[in-house]
Amino acid sequence: MFMIDLETLLPLSAVRLVEDQVRQVHTERPDLDMRDALEIVCAVLEGNQQDTSRILAAARAEHAKVVATAKRSRDEIDALARIQTAYPELERLEARFPGRSTAAKMLADAGRTWGDFGLTEADGALFQELLDEHAAG
Repeated sequence: MFMIDLETLLPLSAVRLVEDQVRQVHTERPDLDMRDALEIVCAVLEGNQQDTSRILAAARAEHAKVVATAKRSRDEIDALARIQTAYPELERLEARFPGRSTAAKMLADAGRTWGDFGLTEADGALFQELLDEHAAG
């Protein structure tokens, strides 16, 4: 079985690629000597590297956005689960303190906090948003 040494193979492949490109430039432009053809190939490769770097940076930025969106989605799913768990108690509390304009005012009038129901302030804001959507719907 042959053992492939990538540290040797990859640079050798790169050299062969450059040689092929230099020959192609020299074929298309026989008025250029090999040194000029090599300079053209190097300039093209440098431009390709810059393009690749820009594309990679854009891909990394897009990946970061996707990860952040996924995290926000996961956080919202977790918040909805907490709200669902707390909802029966909140509904009972609302029956005792009806007519408040917001859930936060209801809690304040009852002397309670979101934390009493296992919710965060952000959960409370989402809960209010859901109530408002339901009322508008």
